[in-house]
Amino acid sequence: RFARELQSAQTYREATDAAQRETARSIGYRHAWILAFDVEDDSHLRLLSMSGPLAATTLERAPSVPVEGDALIREMVATRAPVVVTDARTDPRVNRQLVRLLGFRTIVNVPLSLPDRPFGVFGVGTFGDEGPKPPTPVDLARLAAMAGHLAAALARVRLEEERREAERRHDELEEQLRRLRRLETWGLVAGGVAHDFNNLLTVILGAAHLLDEGGAPEDAATEVRRIRDAAERGRALTAKLLAIGGRQPAAFRPVDPAARLAAARERLARVIPPSVTVVIRAEPSLPHIAADLAQVDQLLMNLSLNARDALPRGGRITLSADVADLGAEDLADAPWATPGRFVRLTVEDDGEGMTPDVLERMFEPFFTTKGPDRGAGLGLAVTRGIARRHGGFLRVRSELGRGSCFETWLPAASPAGGDPAPAAEAPRARRGRERILVVDDESAVRELFTRVLRRAGYVVATSEDGRAAVDAARREDFDLFLLDVLMPRLDGFGAYAEPRTLKVDPRVLFLSGYAPDESGLKAIDGRRVRHLSKPVSPAELLRAVRDALDA
Repeated sequence: RFARELQSAQTYREATDAAQRETARSIGYRHAWILAFDVEDDSHLRLLSMSGPLAATTLERAPSVPVEGDALIREMVATRAPVVVTDARTDPRVNRQLVRLLGFRTIVNVPLSLPDRPFGVFGVGTFGDEGPKPPTPVDLARLAAMAGHLAAALARVRLEEERREAERRHDELEEQLRRLRRLETWGLVAGGVAHDFNNLLTVILGAAHLLDEGGAPEDAATEVRRIRDAAERGRALTAKLLAIGGRQPAAFRPVDPAARLAAARERLARVIPPSVTVVIRAEPSLPHIAADLAQVDQLLMNLSLNARDALPRGGRITLSADVADLGAEDLADAPWATPGRFVRLTVEDDGEGMTPDVLERMFEPFFTTKGPDRGAGLGLAVTRGIARRHGGFLRVRSELGRGSCFETWLPAASPAGGDPAPAAEAPRARRGRERILVVDDESAVRELFTRVLRRAGYVVATSEDGRAAVDAARREDFDLFLLDVLMPRLDGFGAYAEPRTLKVDPRVLFLSGYAPDESGLKAIDGRRVRHLSKPVSPAELLRAVRDALDA
């Protein structure tokens, strides 16, 4: 019965409880305990568990027992036989300090042994007013038999405990490696951003210096163009970084995948050498995908340019599209994706291929195998971010010397609709005379917006944060609030939600350096609000202001 009960014990406490119940039933001892030699230091016995009325007190006051200096323990270790103390108050072998501390009377310690080494002690006994209760020879035989079963059960429990501890340490090491990899990635990001932006700033500072020195009007126009071009390249780099983090705003609509492949081939034809052939393969009647047109084009171009770079001596790039139904089992590595119909956009080359270590790191921002000035190493990170943001995912196959295949799986949408027509040239922004409050914690931004708006005829006031904007709104009325999203003291959303300060139905245009969460773009009362992402050109600002005022 005892052996069967031990089979279900999963912890030291469960095994000790089973032993205590058995000894209380068959012998009359109400207390049982198990001590074990420390795995790394056999000079102490550690109290693994105790059952009985004094269990909590004993575990607290005597968590371990030193072998050296305890004659009772030394005797049991030396003889490997049960040791009986009839009355601890008079027996000279016991640890007098423990007797005074815990109130031992009768102590029976039975050795626990594994096949290759001692394990510890199985003990029973009496305390205090229970008085002495020495075991009979039959009792000792029973306790010795119980100890044999206990040793096997405790070895199993210890093995399981060591397994869990090994798993815990393994998890800790994996987490440390992940942290180190994140630090390494952030180092690459910082270095890459610093490199690219320092190049842009060099152009801007140099052009500004030449402008400051004066010169011919045509030279001034050239330097202004260089400054504008550098700023646009900086905006594109920032957009790539935001796309990696899913902060780039997107406009989803039905997009024809076959048309996007054709457009990608046209763009690719301008940048590939004659030794590279581009082939298009698309299934007929492909469903549309719900996607941001510009981001899908960027995804295909990133993958196509990578394929081109993998063909230094020429070869073939194949752009293809097909459709498949994917179930939950097909999406095990993409838990964010929803089972259903997917369109697969494939970019395949027969070029150099990738080694396993490159495959492992290829999506890290700023990791690149290309030489200097041949890319910042953001393309694949951006591509994966775009796929995931569309509810899809990216899969890669590559073998050194046999080329690479990048599959982008995007959820299919209704076939209705199609690619939108190219946007017409935006009309010139109209002027106005309304009162506008510009709220931004960056003084240079406030000054720029103020100059642009005043030149267009608007009456402009400024505030440096949301709290100052609320105070200004209490003093006077404004027709439009330009609110930066992130500001000290009170952010833009907080200022917008401030009760009884802004107009009942205020016109608000939020601005930020990145797209806020979708939840933040919904007004406090549930209505959609307008948002403009920085950096913004004067023309874009004036158009957005006029649209907001005329809405």
